[in-house]
Amino acid sequence: MTFTSKYIIVLLSFLFFQDVSGQDFAPVGAIWHYNNIESFFGPSQGYIKVESVKDTILKGIICKKIKSTRFYSSGNSNFIGYSYVYTDGGIVYRLASDSTFLVLYNFNALVGDS
Repeated sequence: MTFTSKYIIVLLSFLFFQDVSGQDFAPVGAIWHYNNIESFFGPSQGYIKVESVKDTILKGIICKKIKSTRFYSSGNSNFIGYSYVYTDGGIVYRLASDSTFLVLYNFNALVGDS
């Protein structure tokens, strides 16, 4: 066996046996825009910007700090607030107002799960 073929076998083995994990949910710097804002007075023109701003630790868990801001077509904006999320095993948890973490998204859910 030549050096080149040994090198290719080692490289392929390394790539094959490497730990493969999914993409991190809400990496710092990620931004989402939600259109069609509805308010108490009915639909308005504008959007909500949601941004993952930093990592932080809450209750001993590494979380993402998420900032939400409402932007209006008039150019005005107002800060909505921060929320905190973390991912564990394909499930995204959000910190609720009572300081408990509740399931926000379950990427492992199957058809019919609730």
